Amino acid sequence: MRRSFDDFLHWLTDKKVAVLGAGVSNRPLIRLLLESGINLTIFDRQTKENLAPFLTELAADGYKPEISLGTDYLSALSGFDLIFKTPIVRIDLPELLAERRRGCIITSEMEVFLNFCPAEVFAISGSDGKTTTSSLTAAILEAAGYHTYLGGNIGLPLLNQLSKMAAEDKVVVELSSFQLMGMIAQIDNAALTNLSPNHLDVHKDYEEYREAKAQIFRHQGPCGRLVLNGECAELASWAMEAQGQVIWTAKRPFGDQELYGIEADHLFYQAAPALEREKLLDRFELKLLGRHNALNVLTALALTKEVVNRQQALAAVTAFTGVEHRIELIRTLDGVDYYNSSIDSSPSRTVQTLAVFQEKETPLLLIAGGKDKKLDYLELGHAILASSRKLYLYGANAALIEAGVQAAQDEGEKAKYDLEIQHCDSYEEALNLAHQAGQKGEAVLLSPAGTSFDHFKNFEERGKAFKAAVRELA
Repeated sequence: MRRSFDDFLHWLTDKKVAVLGAGVSNRPLIRLLLESGINLTIFDRQTKENLAPFLTELAADGYKPEISLGTDYLSALSGFDLIFKTPIVRIDLPELLAERRRGCIITSEMEVFLNFCPAEVFAISGSDGKTTTSSLTAAILEAAGYHTYLGGNIGLPLLNQLSKMAAEDKVVVELSSFQLMGMIAQIDNAALTNLSPNHLDVHKDYEEYREAKAQIFRHQGPCGRLVLNGECAELASWAMEAQGQVIWTAKRPFGDQELYGIEADHLFYQAAPALEREKLLDRFELKLLGRHNALNVLTALALTKEVVNRQQALAAVTAFTGVEHRIELIRTLDGVDYYNSSIDSSPSRTVQTLAVFQEKETPLLLIAGGKDKKLDYLELGHAILASSRKLYLYGANAALIEAGVQAAQDEGEKAKYDLEIQHCDSYEEALNLAHQAGQKGEAVLLSPAGTSFDHFKNFEERGKAFKAAVRELA
Protein backbone atom coordinates (compact mmCIF):
# COMPACT_ATOMS: atom_id res chain seq x y z
CA MET A 1 0.00 0.00 0.00
CA ARG A 2 1.34 3.42 -0.97
CA ARG A 3 1.92 5.71 1.99
CA SER A 4 0.39 9.20 2.04
CA PHE A 5 2.11 12.49 2.78
CA ASP A 6 0.29 12.55 6.14
CA ASP A 7 1.88 9.17 6.90
CA PHE A 8 5.26 10.66 6.05
CA LEU A 9 4.74 13.64 8.36
CA HIS A 10 3.58 11.31 11.14
CA TRP A 11 6.72 9.21 10.64
CA LEU A 12 8.84 12.35 11.06
CA THR A 13 7.33 13.35 14.41
CA ASP A 14 9.84 11.33 16.44
CA LYS A 15 12.75 12.05 14.08
CA LYS A 16 15.46 14.69 14.15
CA VAL A 17 15.10 16.77 10.97
CA ALA A 18 17.29 19.45 9.38
CA VAL A 19 16.49 21.98 6.66
CA LEU A 20 19.51 23.39 4.82
CA GLY A 21 18.61 26.84 3.55
CA ALA A 22 16.10 29.32 4.94
CA GLY A 23 15.56 31.25 1.72
CA VAL A 24 12.17 32.09 0.28
CA SER A 25 11.71 28.74 -1.48
CA ASN A 26 12.27 26.70 1.70
CA ARG A 27 10.16 28.81 4.06
CA PRO A 28 6.83 27.11 3.28
CA LEU A 29 8.59 23.78 3.95
CA ILE A 30 9.93 25.05 7.29
CA ARG A 31 6.49 26.26 8.32
CA LEU A 32 4.87 23.00 7.28
CA LEU A 33 7.31 20.95 9.33
CA LEU A 34 6.98 23.19 12.40
CA GLU A 35 3.18 23.13 12.18
CA SER A 36 3.38 19.33 12.07
CA GLY A 37 5.24 19.28 15.39
CA ILE A 38 8.54 18.06 13.96
CA ASN A 39 11.87 18.47 15.79
CA LEU A 40 13.51 20.86 13.35
CA THR A 41 16.88 22.60 13.03
CA ILE A 42 17.44 25.29 10.40
CA PHE A 43 20.88 25.66 8.81
CA ASP A 44 21.78 28.69 6.70
CA ARG A 45 24.90 30.60 5.69
CA GLN A 46 23.15 33.91 6.42
CA THR A 47 23.55 35.74 9.71
CA LYS A 48 20.90 35.93 12.41
CA GLU A 49 20.44 39.60 11.59
CA ASN A 50 19.66 38.80 7.95
CA LEU A 51 17.12 36.15 8.93
CA ALA A 52 15.67 38.17 11.81
CA PRO A 53 12.39 39.10 10.03
CA PHE A 54 11.63 35.45 9.22
CA LEU A 55 12.64 34.18 12.66
CA THR A 56 10.57 36.91 14.31
CA GLU A 57 7.60 35.90 12.17
CA LEU A 58 8.01 32.28 13.28
CA ALA A 59 8.35 33.29 16.94
CA ALA A 60 5.16 35.35 16.73
CA ASP A 61 3.37 32.15 15.73
CA GLY A 62 4.94 30.23 18.61
CA TYR A 63 7.74 28.48 16.72
CA LYS A 64 11.36 28.66 17.89
CA PRO A 65 13.34 26.07 15.96
CA GLU A 66 17.01 25.37 16.59
CA ILE A 67 19.22 27.36 14.22
CA SER A 68 22.82 27.12 12.97
CA LEU A 69 23.89 30.17 10.99
CA GLY A 70 26.96 31.88 9.56
CA THR A 71 29.97 30.79 7.56
CA ASP A 72 30.47 27.57 9.57
CA TYR A 73 26.74 26.78 9.68
CA LEU A 74 27.26 23.09 8.83
CA SER A 75 29.53 22.43 11.81
CA ALA A 76 26.51 21.30 13.85
CA LEU A 77 25.12 19.02 11.12
CA SER A 78 25.39 15.72 12.95
CA GLY A 79 23.02 13.07 14.25
CA PHE A 80 20.01 13.81 12.01
CA ASP A 81 17.52 11.27 10.70
CA LEU A 82 16.48 13.27 7.63
CA ILE A 83 17.89 16.34 5.90
CA PHE A 84 16.06 18.55 3.42
CA LYS A 85 18.67 20.36 1.35
CA THR A 86 18.11 23.41 -0.79
CA PRO A 87 18.92 22.80 -4.50
CA ILE A 88 22.09 24.91 -4.63
CA VAL A 89 23.72 22.91 -1.79
CA ARG A 90 25.92 20.19 -3.32
CA ILE A 91 25.14 16.62 -2.31
CA ASP A 92 28.83 15.77 -1.98
CA LEU A 93 29.66 18.20 0.83
CA PRO A 94 31.76 16.37 3.47
CA GLU A 95 29.15 17.06 6.16
CA LEU A 96 26.36 15.58 4.05
CA LEU A 97 28.44 12.57 3.04
CA ALA A 98 29.23 11.90 6.70
CA GLU A 99 25.54 12.03 7.63
CA ARG A 100 24.62 9.76 4.72
CA ARG A 101 27.24 7.19 5.79
CA ARG A 102 25.75 7.29 9.27
CA GLY A 103 22.34 6.37 7.82
CA CYS A 104 20.69 9.78 7.45
CA ILE A 105 18.18 10.25 4.59
CA ILE A 106 19.01 13.25 2.40
CA THR A 107 16.22 14.60 0.23
CA SER A 108 14.62 17.86 -0.92
CA GLU A 109 11.27 19.59 -0.90
CA MET A 110 10.82 18.77 -4.60
CA GLU A 111 11.74 15.10 -4.31
CA VAL A 112 9.35 14.56 -1.41
CA PHE A 113 6.63 16.38 -3.34
CA LEU A 114 7.11 14.19 -6.42
CA ASN A 115 7.01 11.04 -4.30
CA PHE A 116 3.68 11.93 -2.68
CA CYS A 117 1.91 14.01 -5.36
CA PRO A 118 -1.52 12.47 -6.12
CA ALA A 119 -1.90 14.34 -9.43
CA GLU A 120 -0.32 13.68 -12.81
CA VAL A 121 3.02 15.48 -13.14
CA PHE A 122 4.52 17.09 -16.27
CA ALA A 123 8.19 17.94 -15.71
CA ILE A 124 10.37 20.11 -17.94
CA SER A 125 14.10 20.71 -17.89
CA GLY A 126 16.84 21.73 -20.32
CA SER A 127 19.54 24.36 -20.61
CA ASP A 128 17.23 26.99 -22.10
CA GLY A 129 13.49 27.42 -22.53
CA LYS A 130 12.38 25.66 -19.34
CA THR A 131 10.23 28.47 -17.98
CA THR A 132 8.50 29.31 -21.25
CA THR A 133 7.80 25.63 -21.97
CA SER A 134 6.54 25.04 -18.43
CA SER A 135 4.28 28.08 -18.64
CA LEU A 136 2.99 26.98 -22.05
CA THR A 137 2.29 23.49 -20.70
CA ALA A 138 0.35 24.92 -17.76
CA ALA A 139 -1.60 27.22 -20.10
CA ILE A 140 -2.60 24.26 -22.29
CA LEU A 141 -3.76 22.21 -19.31
CA GLU A 142 -5.70 25.14 -17.86
CA ALA A 143 -7.37 25.78 -21.23
CA ALA A 144 -8.60 22.19 -21.14
CA GLY A 145 -10.25 22.82 -17.78
CA TYR A 146 -7.79 21.08 -15.48
CA HIS A 147 -7.01 22.51 -12.06
CA THR A 148 -3.31 23.07 -12.71
CA TYR A 149 -0.41 23.80 -10.37
CA LEU A 150 2.81 25.37 -11.73
CA GLY A 151 5.93 25.22 -9.58
CA GLY A 152 9.39 23.83 -9.05
CA ASN A 153 12.09 26.22 -10.23
CA ILE A 154 9.34 28.79 -10.93
CA GLY A 155 6.04 29.66 -9.33
CA LEU A 156 5.19 28.75 -5.78
CA PRO A 157 6.64 25.93 -3.65
CA LEU A 158 4.42 22.89 -4.04
CA LEU A 159 4.91 20.70 -0.98
CA ASN A 160 2.58 22.73 1.20
CA GLN A 161 -0.07 22.51 -1.57
CA LEU A 162 -0.28 18.71 -1.42
CA SER A 163 -3.31 18.64 0.86
CA LYS A 164 -5.29 20.62 -1.75
CA MET A 165 -4.41 18.40 -4.72
CA ALA A 166 -6.68 15.74 -6.17
CA ALA A 167 -5.92 12.83 -8.47
CA GLU A 168 -7.66 14.55 -11.39
CA ASP A 169 -5.52 17.72 -11.08
CA LYS A 170 -2.40 18.37 -13.14
CA VAL A 171 0.99 19.60 -11.93
CA VAL A 172 3.68 21.24 -14.08
CA VAL A 173 7.18 21.49 -12.62
CA GLU A 174 10.22 23.22 -14.04
CA LEU A 175 13.31 21.41 -12.76
CA SER A 176 16.83 22.81 -12.71
CA SER A 177 20.01 20.75 -12.76
CA PHE A 178 20.44 21.55 -9.06
CA GLN A 179 17.01 20.14 -8.23
CA LEU A 180 17.58 17.05 -10.36
CA MET A 181 21.06 16.24 -9.08
CA GLY A 182 20.79 13.00 -7.11
CA MET A 183 16.99 12.83 -7.48
CA ILE A 184 15.46 9.35 -7.74
CA ALA A 185 11.76 10.24 -8.02
CA GLN A 186 9.74 8.68 -10.82
CA ILE A 187 8.33 11.29 -13.22
CA ASP A 188 5.77 9.94 -15.70
CA ASN A 189 5.76 12.84 -18.20
CA ALA A 190 9.14 14.47 -18.82
CA ALA A 191 10.59 16.82 -21.44
CA LEU A 192 14.08 18.10 -22.17
CA THR A 193 14.16 21.22 -24.32
CA ASN A 194 17.88 21.21 -25.20
CA LEU A 195 21.30 20.65 -23.66
CA SER A 196 24.42 22.81 -23.67
CA PRO A 197 27.09 23.68 -21.06
CA ASN A 198 25.66 25.76 -18.21
CA HIS A 199 26.20 26.42 -14.50
CA LEU A 200 29.80 25.26 -14.67
CA ASP A 201 30.57 27.70 -11.87
CA VAL A 202 28.64 25.29 -9.59
CA HIS A 203 28.85 21.89 -11.27
CA LYS A 204 32.25 20.17 -11.31
CA ASP A 205 32.14 19.80 -15.07
CA TYR A 206 29.78 19.43 -18.01
CA GLU A 207 29.41 15.69 -17.45
CA GLU A 208 28.04 16.27 -13.94
CA TYR A 209 25.62 18.88 -15.27
CA ARG A 210 24.55 16.51 -18.06
CA GLU A 211 23.99 13.59 -15.69
CA ALA A 212 21.89 15.78 -13.40
CA LYS A 213 19.57 16.59 -16.30
CA ALA A 214 19.21 12.89 -17.15
CA GLN A 215 17.60 12.17 -13.77
CA ILE A 216 14.35 13.64 -15.10
CA PHE A 217 13.71 10.37 -17.00
CA ARG A 218 16.14 7.81 -15.57
CA HIS A 219 13.58 6.41 -13.11
CA GLN A 220 10.60 6.27 -15.46
CA GLY A 221 8.74 3.01 -15.95
CA PRO A 222 7.36 1.51 -19.18
CA CYS A 223 4.33 3.83 -19.01
CA GLY A 224 6.52 6.92 -18.88
CA ARG A 225 6.65 9.49 -21.67
CA LEU A 226 9.78 11.43 -22.65
CA VAL A 227 9.81 14.39 -25.07
CA LEU A 228 13.25 15.03 -26.60
CA ASN A 229 14.57 17.70 -28.94
CA GLY A 230 15.84 15.63 -31.88
CA GLU A 231 18.11 18.45 -33.08
CA CYS A 232 20.27 18.01 -29.99
CA ALA A 233 22.52 14.99 -30.53
CA GLU A 234 23.17 14.44 -26.83
CA LEU A 235 19.46 14.41 -26.01
CA ALA A 236 18.75 12.12 -28.95
CA SER A 237 21.23 9.57 -27.57
CA TRP A 238 19.17 9.36 -24.37
CA ALA A 239 16.24 7.92 -26.33
CA MET A 240 18.09 4.59 -26.26
CA GLU A 241 17.99 4.64 -22.44
CA ALA A 242 14.31 5.57 -22.10
CA GLN A 243 12.12 2.90 -20.51
CA GLY A 244 8.88 4.31 -21.90
CA GLN A 245 7.57 6.18 -24.94
CA VAL A 246 9.74 8.77 -26.71
CA ILE A 247 8.27 11.68 -28.68
CA TRP A 248 10.56 13.85 -30.81
CA THR A 249 10.45 17.58 -31.36
CA ALA A 250 12.20 19.51 -34.16
CA LYS A 251 13.28 16.40 -36.09
CA ARG A 252 13.33 12.61 -35.88
CA PRO A 253 17.01 11.57 -35.78
CA PHE A 254 16.15 7.84 -35.88
CA GLY A 255 13.34 5.41 -35.11
CA ASP A 256 9.67 5.65 -36.00
CA GLN A 257 8.36 7.60 -33.00
CA GLU A 258 5.95 10.52 -33.22
CA LEU A 259 7.37 13.87 -34.29
CA TYR A 260 6.31 17.44 -33.56
CA GLY A 261 8.35 19.24 -36.20
CA ILE A 262 9.05 22.65 -37.65
CA GLU A 263 9.55 23.89 -41.19
CA ALA A 264 10.33 27.40 -42.32
CA ASP A 265 6.84 28.81 -41.86
CA HIS A 266 4.77 26.26 -39.93
CA LEU A 267 4.64 23.62 -37.20
CA PHE A 268 3.50 20.09 -37.97
CA TYR A 269 2.75 16.68 -36.45
CA GLN A 270 3.73 13.33 -37.96
CA ALA A 271 2.67 10.08 -36.29
CA ALA A 272 5.28 7.95 -38.10
CA PRO A 273 7.89 8.46 -40.86
CA ALA A 274 5.72 6.90 -43.56
CA LEU A 275 2.64 8.94 -42.69
CA GLU A 276 1.62 12.38 -43.91
CA ARG A 277 2.63 15.47 -41.98
CA GLU A 278 -0.34 17.26 -40.42
CA LYS A 279 -0.01 21.04 -40.28
CA LEU A 280 -0.64 22.43 -36.80
CA LEU A 281 -0.29 26.18 -37.30
CA ASP A 282 1.74 28.88 -39.06
CA ARG A 283 4.61 30.37 -37.11
CA PHE A 284 3.18 33.87 -37.55
CA GLU A 285 0.15 32.79 -35.50
CA LEU A 286 2.37 32.60 -32.42
CA LYS A 287 2.86 35.73 -30.36
CA LEU A 288 6.22 34.37 -29.17
CA LEU A 289 9.22 35.51 -31.21
CA GLY A 290 11.90 33.21 -32.55
CA ARG A 291 12.38 29.67 -33.76
CA HIS A 292 13.49 28.57 -30.27
CA ASN A 293 10.09 29.59 -28.92
CA ALA A 294 8.36 27.65 -31.69
CA LEU A 295 10.30 24.62 -30.43
CA ASN A 296 9.11 25.37 -26.89
CA VAL A 297 5.54 25.35 -28.21
CA LEU A 298 6.10 21.98 -29.88
CA THR A 299 7.48 20.53 -26.64
CA ALA A 300 4.42 21.68 -24.68
CA LEU A 301 2.08 20.27 -27.35
CA ALA A 302 3.88 16.92 -27.34
CA LEU A 303 3.94 16.73 -23.55
CA THR A 304 0.18 17.31 -23.19
CA LYS A 305 -1.08 15.41 -26.25
CA GLU A 306 -2.61 12.54 -24.28
CA VAL A 307 -4.76 14.72 -22.01
CA VAL A 308 -5.74 17.76 -24.12
CA ASN A 309 -7.38 17.75 -27.54
CA ARG A 310 -5.50 19.47 -30.32
CA GLN A 311 -7.91 22.36 -30.86
CA GLN A 312 -7.79 23.39 -27.20
CA ALA A 313 -4.01 23.08 -27.14
CA LEU A 314 -3.49 25.16 -30.30
CA ALA A 315 -5.85 27.85 -29.03
CA ALA A 316 -3.84 28.05 -25.81
CA VAL A 317 -0.42 28.38 -27.47
CA THR A 318 -1.57 30.98 -29.99
CA ALA A 319 -3.02 33.08 -27.16
CA PHE A 320 0.15 32.81 -25.07
CA THR A 321 1.99 36.15 -24.92
CA GLY A 322 5.18 35.04 -23.18
CA VAL A 323 6.87 35.28 -19.79
CA GLU A 324 8.35 38.44 -18.30
CA HIS A 325 12.05 39.14 -18.96
CA ARG A 326 12.13 36.95 -22.10
CA ILE A 327 12.46 39.10 -25.26
CA GLU A 328 9.89 41.37 -23.65
CA LEU A 329 8.99 44.50 -25.61
CA ILE A 330 8.97 47.38 -23.11
CA ARG A 331 8.14 50.28 -25.39
CA THR A 332 8.77 51.88 -28.78
CA LEU A 333 10.31 55.36 -28.66
CA ASP A 334 11.13 57.43 -31.76
CA GLY A 335 10.86 54.31 -33.91
CA VAL A 336 13.28 52.29 -31.75
CA ASP A 337 12.02 49.17 -29.95
CA TYR A 338 13.34 48.49 -26.42
CA TYR A 339 13.48 44.85 -25.27
CA ASN A 340 14.20 43.25 -21.92
CA SER A 341 15.63 39.71 -22.00
CA SER A 342 17.22 39.68 -18.55
CA ILE A 343 16.66 35.90 -18.33
CA ASP A 344 19.56 35.47 -20.78
CA SER A 345 22.09 34.45 -18.14
CA SER A 346 24.35 32.39 -20.40
CA PRO A 347 26.05 32.97 -23.78
CA SER A 348 23.92 30.26 -25.44
CA ARG A 349 20.75 31.94 -24.23
CA THR A 350 21.84 35.29 -25.69
CA VAL A 351 22.74 33.57 -28.98
CA GLN A 352 19.14 32.32 -29.23
CA THR A 353 17.79 35.79 -28.54
CA LEU A 354 20.08 37.45 -31.08
CA ALA A 355 18.88 34.94 -33.70
CA VAL A 356 15.36 36.36 -33.33
CA PHE A 357 16.54 39.80 -34.44
CA GLN A 358 18.77 38.35 -37.16
CA GLU A 359 15.71 36.62 -38.58
CA LYS A 360 13.78 39.92 -38.47
CA GLU A 361 16.83 41.74 -39.93
CA THR A 362 16.61 44.29 -37.13
CA PRO A 363 19.94 45.99 -36.29
CA LEU A 364 20.69 45.75 -32.59
CA LEU A 365 22.13 48.02 -29.97
CA LEU A 366 23.01 45.27 -27.51
CA ILE A 367 23.51 45.79 -23.78
CA ALA A 368 25.28 42.80 -22.25
CA GLY A 369 27.31 41.71 -19.24
CA GLY A 370 26.84 39.86 -15.96
CA LYS A 371 28.52 37.24 -13.81
CA ASP A 372 30.36 34.50 -15.67
CA LYS A 373 29.42 30.82 -15.24
CA LYS A 374 32.74 29.51 -16.65
CA LEU A 375 31.27 29.16 -20.13
CA ASP A 376 32.60 29.69 -23.66
CA TYR A 377 31.87 32.96 -25.51
CA LEU A 378 33.03 32.18 -29.06
CA GLU A 379 29.59 31.33 -30.47
CA LEU A 380 28.23 34.48 -28.84
CA GLY A 381 31.00 36.49 -30.53
CA HIS A 382 29.87 35.21 -33.92
CA ALA A 383 26.22 36.01 -33.10
CA ILE A 384 27.06 39.55 -31.98
CA LEU A 385 28.98 40.26 -35.18
CA ALA A 386 26.05 38.96 -37.23
CA SER A 387 23.36 40.96 -35.43
CA SER A 388 24.60 44.04 -33.58
CA ARG A 389 25.56 47.55 -34.68
CA LYS A 390 26.67 48.60 -31.21
CA LEU A 391 27.66 46.61 -28.13
CA TYR A 392 27.54 48.20 -24.69
CA LEU A 393 29.27 46.08 -22.04
CA TYR A 394 28.84 46.27 -18.28
CA GLY A 395 29.43 43.54 -15.73
CA ALA A 396 31.91 40.97 -14.52
CA ASN A 397 32.09 39.08 -17.82
CA ALA A 398 32.36 42.16 -20.07
CA ALA A 399 35.96 41.38 -21.03
CA LEU A 400 35.04 37.76 -21.79
CA ILE A 401 32.26 38.85 -24.15
CA GLU A 402 34.61 41.23 -25.95
CA ALA A 403 37.22 38.46 -26.18
CA GLY A 404 34.56 36.23 -27.74
CA VAL A 405 33.89 38.87 -30.39
CA GLN A 406 37.61 39.20 -31.09
CA ALA A 407 38.00 35.42 -31.35
CA ALA A 408 35.12 35.27 -33.84
CA GLN A 409 36.80 38.01 -35.90
CA ASP A 410 40.06 36.07 -35.78
CA GLU A 411 38.15 33.14 -37.30
CA GLY A 412 37.11 35.34 -40.20
CA GLU A 413 33.63 36.46 -39.09
CA LYS A 414 32.79 39.87 -40.57
CA ALA A 415 30.68 42.40 -38.69
CA LYS A 416 27.38 42.95 -40.48
CA TYR A 417 26.96 46.51 -39.18
CA ASP A 418 30.54 47.73 -38.56
CA LEU A 419 30.27 46.91 -34.85
CA GLU A 420 31.32 49.45 -32.23
CA ILE A 421 32.08 48.23 -28.67
CA GLN A 422 31.87 50.47 -25.62
CA HIS A 423 32.40 49.63 -21.93
CA CYS A 424 30.07 51.31 -19.42
CA ASP A 425 29.91 51.85 -15.67
CA SER A 426 26.27 50.84 -15.36
CA TYR A 427 23.29 49.54 -17.31
CA GLU A 428 21.82 53.03 -17.02
CA GLU A 429 24.82 54.52 -18.80
CA ALA A 430 24.61 51.84 -21.47
CA LEU A 431 20.91 52.50 -21.96
CA ASN A 432 21.39 56.26 -22.27
CA LEU A 433 24.14 55.78 -24.85
CA ALA A 434 21.95 53.35 -26.80
CA HIS A 435 19.04 55.81 -26.59
CA GLN A 436 21.21 58.54 -28.10
CA ALA A 437 22.54 56.29 -30.87
CA GLY A 438 19.38 54.36 -31.78
CA GLN A 439 17.84 54.95 -35.19
CA LYS A 440 14.34 54.24 -36.46
CA GLY A 441 13.85 50.57 -37.23
CA GLU A 442 16.53 49.42 -34.77
CA ALA A 443 16.16 47.74 -31.38
CA VAL A 444 17.83 48.25 -28.02
CA LEU A 445 18.15 44.91 -26.25
CA LEU A 446 19.24 43.89 -22.76
CA SER A 447 20.57 40.33 -23.09
CA PRO A 448 23.30 39.98 -20.46
CA ALA A 449 24.86 36.57 -21.31
CA GLY A 450 25.66 36.22 -17.60
CA THR A 451 23.91 35.88 -14.28
CA SER A 452 22.73 38.90 -12.32
CA PHE A 453 24.69 38.14 -9.18
CA ASP A 454 27.46 40.65 -9.85
CA HIS A 455 25.06 43.56 -9.24
CA PHE A 456 21.54 42.23 -8.53
CA LYS A 457 19.78 39.62 -6.39
CA ASN A 458 18.36 37.82 -9.41
CA PHE A 459 17.52 38.29 -13.09
CA GLU A 460 14.03 39.57 -12.20
CA GLU A 461 15.48 42.47 -10.22
CA ARG A 462 17.87 43.23 -13.08
CA GLY A 463 15.06 43.15 -15.63
CA LYS A 464 12.73 45.32 -13.58
CA ALA A 465 15.48 47.90 -13.08
CA PHE A 466 16.12 48.00 -16.81
CA LYS A 467 12.43 48.30 -17.63
CA ALA A 468 12.02 51.15 -15.16
CA ALA A 469 14.97 52.96 -16.76
CA VAL A 470 13.54 52.48 -20.26
CA ARG A 471 10.16 53.86 -19.19
CA GLU A 472 11.88 56.98 -17.84
CA LEU A 473 13.54 57.80 -21.16
CA ALA A 474 12.34 61.10 -22.57
